[in-house]
Amino acid sequence: MIANLGAMLLLASGQLTGGRKPVIVFDMSAHISLAYHKPAVAVEARLETISHNDIDALERLCRENPVVAYVCDGVYPMGDYSPIRELRRLRERYGLFLYIDDTRAMSIFGCRGEGFARSRYPQVLDERTIIAASLARGFGASGGMLMLGSAVHEALFRCGSIPQAFSTLPDLAAIGAALFTSLQNLVSSKTDLCNASSSLTASSQQPSKAIHFRSEQ
Repeated sequence: MIANLGAMLLLASGQLTGGRKPVIVFDMSAHISLAYHKPAVAVEARLETISHNDIDALERLCRENPVVAYVCDGVYPMGDYSPIRELRRLRERYGLFLYIDDTRAMSIFGCRGEGFARSRYPQVLDERTIIAASLARGFGASGGMLMLGSAVHEALFRCGSIPQAFSTLPDLAAIGAALFTSLQNLVSSKTDLCNASSSLTASSQQPSKAIHFRSEQ
């Protein structure tokens, strides 16, 4: 929800699509954390909703409109998933912009727990795709994240994203949980996991270095 809050209005404004407002197409089965933003999106851009995973309908909209953005889940709450290969084909042919919320796949899919959608892309993410996710479900942390393929987009989010502007200090307990969960995607055996966990615990118990200031006499 937090990551999507920061992205939906920027997407509707056209700032992520070269200054041209896109027709924003929602998958009918998109999670409530995405669909919740439809009213705000509709104020800025034309809004369409298509049947679940209806690639033919999406391609028709791509042919009829110069700029189209598709909003969907990577893995849906009921267990099915987006046809990433077909969506990437539309991106390559029509310049379709993809906004994929892959919250339910984080830490489960991919060699390093990067999720279902990100694991279907090459090492470098392209500038017409954004993958969003919650850090709570997969990693036991708090907050959200956006995977971006463009430094320009990163600058836009840092300057104009509402959650970025009102963020607070990170939750240290959540950071510890996220670090431990991420270890499970990096080690090859239970023994390695135990050793890595012990090292992490020992490091966290080291006294922090304090900086002391001495006033002038």
